[in-house]
Amino acid sequence: MPEIAENFEDLIKIVNNSHGKYDFQLREDYSNVYHRGSSLAKVGRLKSGEYSVEIHHKYLQSAVLDEMNRCSEGGPHGEGAGGQDYLRFRVQPVHLAQFFQLAHLDDMACKIRQWGKKGEVVYEQNLMADNPPNETLILIDRQITDHSDFGKMDILALARDSVDEPFHFLVIEVKLGNNPELRNDVDEQLTRYVNHVAIYIEDYGENYQENYRQKKIMGLFGVAMPDEIRIDHRVRGMVVVGGYPDQAKNATDKLRPRYPDLVVQVMEGLHGTINPDV
Repeated sequence: MPEIAENFEDLIKIVNNSHGKYDFQLREDYSNVYHRGSSLAKVGRLKSGEYSVEIHHKYLQSAVLDEMNRCSEGGPHGEGAGGQDYLRFRVQPVHLAQFFQLAHLDDMACKIRQWGKKGEVVYEQNLMADNPPNETLILIDRQITDHSDFGKMDILALARDSVDEPFHFLVIEVKLGNNPELRNDVDEQLTRYVNHVAIYIEDYGENYQENYRQKKIMGLFGVAMPDEIRIDHRVRGMVVVGGYPDQAKNATDKLRPRYPDLVVQVMEGLHGTINPDV
């Protein structure tokens, strides 16, 4: 891990200084760099010691592609794991900083704003940016799936009431105020995710304690944050609603009487601070 942290040192600095513009997440055997909710790059380690980097071809329609070619071994290859729409580069560790330099990221981010996802996925990214890790709330991961094919959680957070307590999981569903799921499906959806984490709590606890530890080593958490954390067996859920204020209020007013135990936080717009205790 120290070697990997050193290889990504410059990229991590860019992410940490981007005020939420970019996000870096660790997966089981690869990492993702995000912008506006879209995966800007998928990065995996090859047995040769090189890194495999997959980027959608739409995000590389500029001179940046030529510059990235010069940082990679043999230029991009088509048919990445994401299919024929993705270009795959093989990058030596020593060239990662040049490959992921800020000018390249910003150019791809511009293309993502033209071609990438919108709506709730962008709102989700806003929440990640608006709620940086602190001692009582950590938005540890987003767009989470696992091998059981249970669906995809929007945000998985770690919360606690005080620094003397262990963290527990908080599953957060992100909805825009005009989403019809607020009237019909959101309680069932959230309950399914919460129950899934509870069933596999040992695996989730171990995985995200290690996820946190690795991110801390890589410098993704500030020096004030502990080197390691404990996660207990509690799992809670909440819905965070933003945008379309009139529709959001109307939908949540009807939702709460039907599901009195459902925790719902309504934001004033598309930004805001998450309060796990609403």
